[in-house]
Amino acid sequence: MSEVELIKACLSNDRKAQFVFYRNYFAFISGICMRYLRNEQAARETSNDIFLKIFTRIAQFDASKGSLMAWMKKIAINTCIDKLKPKQTDWQPLPVQELAADTGLIDLDHPGTEDLQKMSRHLRERQSGVLNLFVVEGYSHDEIGAMLGISAGNSRWYLSDAKQRFKKLLTSTGYLA
Repeated sequence: MSEVELIKACLSNDRKAQFVFYRNYFAFISGICMRYLRNEQAARETSNDIFLKIFTRIAQFDASKGSLMAWMKKIAINTCIDKLKPKQTDWQPLPVQELAADTGLIDLDHPGTEDLQKMSRHLRERQSGVLNLFVVEGYSHDEIGAMLGISAGNSRWYLSDAKQRFKKLLTSTGYLA
């Protein structure tokens, strides 16, 4: 089934088409969620929320304004940002020494994107969110501030704090001397 046919079927609430759509795009959506949210359960729940939004808003998709992937990515990022906004968490990251002792954390011989994603899960939600928006998505601090309801200066601080935490973690695990 082509993308256009799949969208038309989803517009008519065809459950089989929605399942195919979900199966086709789940990895894409959940990958975005894992970058922004710190645990797999939260990412899975948010992914399902995103698909619900996609299915209820699919009539708003306009191919002349961009691709389906870009439209879904925007919904996914905005939903993840909404998850970061409203709550202040009392979650405390593990001390760097405990992270370094966790030998399953990263592959010391071949660090890669997956390793950095694992390490980013040990950042506070706002740090992780700002880091993703700035580094991965390419937003400016002014744009990040507007999205998260913080000042551009706070966005810079969260990014700086995330970088310092990464540096400590990388030093303690032997990546940096």
